[in-house]
Amino acid sequence: MQERRRYPRIPTDEPAILTVLGPKPRRLSGIVTDISARGIQLRLDYPVPISAPLRIDVFGTMLLGEACYSTLVDGHWHAGILLDHVVEQVEEIAVLENAM
Repeated sequence: MQERRRYPRIPTDEPAILTVLGPKPRRLSGIVTDISARGIQLRLDYPVPISAPLRIDVFGTMLLGEACYSTLVDGHWHAGILLDHVVEQVEEIAVLENAM
């Protein structure tokens, strides 16, 4: 079968914090299993709601997007996230905010 993805996926095994945004934000620990220019996949212990707005903190960067899928695979949930925004140097921004 021919690969139909526009952007190549880069495998990784990086810890991340995923926050399901909304009136009652929920934080989950997970592992980034692959990343591309427009998306990211995480392995989690719990499912995430489809189309939910999400924040992922990983690699010292804040990623914002929405869940495309959440599938149970070998006892873990794999969530695919379509990325909307990438905010780099999050720690430096926090230092600047605290200095104001």
